Amino acid sequence: MDVQMEVNNEMYPIEKVTNFDIYIDLKPSEKEAKERKNSSAEKLQMDDKKGPYKHYKDVEKEQLFFLVEEKGMGVGAAAQKLNINVRTAQQKCRITFKKAHLQPVERNRPEKIEQRYEWVKKWMETDLDFTSNCVFIDEAVFHINLKRNFSWPKEGSRAVVQVARSRAKTTTILGAISPFGVVNISRNNGGTVTGHYFNFISSVLDVMDRHEQFHGHYLVMDNVLIHTHEDIQKHIESRGYGYMYLPPYSPELNPIEQFWSVCKSKLKRELLLDEETLTTRIADACNRALYSDLQGFCRYSASKFDDCLNRKPI
Repeated sequence: MDVQMEVNNEMYPIEKVTNFDIYIDLKPSEKEAKERKNSSAEKLQMDDKKGPYKHYKDVEKEQLFFLVEEKGMGVGAAAQKLNINVRTAQQKCRITFKKAHLQPVERNRPEKIEQRYEWVKKWMETDLDFTSNCVFIDEAVFHINLKRNFSWPKEGSRAVVQVARSRAKTTTILGAISPFGVVNISRNNGGTVTGHYFNFISSVLDVMDRHEQFHGHYLVMDNVLIHTHEDIQKHIESRGYGYMYLPPYSPELNPIEQFWSVCKSKLKRELLLDEETLTTRIADACNRALYSDLQGFCRYSASKFDDCLNRKPI
């Protein structure tokens, strides 16, 4: 295959944040993580026995929201000010403080639902398997100046805010994950164009070449313009791998979306205001991902195939 593009780190520089080799050395023990989780659950159960639940009114929820998100007050301080138990409010009571998922209005238009239906039908006829032979790729935008992105949902539901577009001062992180671990994470210090993406894909393939469990895998990514350049497709195939583009407006079908959400939740707001430490904090968050979590993300996205085949919104 004749590939015109080539890796050019001078013109399209990207900065390594972490990769599979580093992740394997630094990833947390599944056993220790489970023990910590069980310990926290036991402590929470003991705390729950100390007194009855208090049910909060909508106005109290909005006051807490306002103090935390609009005034920048810590959750603990805001809860004390309003005489709200933070643990009860966020974890065990009828107040559920969730990050709002900004959902474009185009996402579940009839034509998008039909595109997902056709897409799933096509790929179910191949050997592609989200849980065993795919590497999932996407960019994440880490906001330096955080904007309001939380809302109060009904209990047991997901917080969703429909928006057309949103802009903020951001840092772009390019990532690749799989059920077997974090494959490659890089930072782009400027706007991302096809050249940056070609460099990143090439670095992902370099990592995959070094580890047998990735040989012959599919690279799964969104169908945005910088991903679909013919030379990117040729380069992937020339290295012995496959590629697959997701249908438009289908983040639920890409496991890395959940991975980014978890990584962002591990970054404290005050650290996001300091660009000098951002890369280190992102690397730490990525390297703490558990195998079980990554596999869970993949299973979740694969489970959405049935919804697509039944022409349901996702």
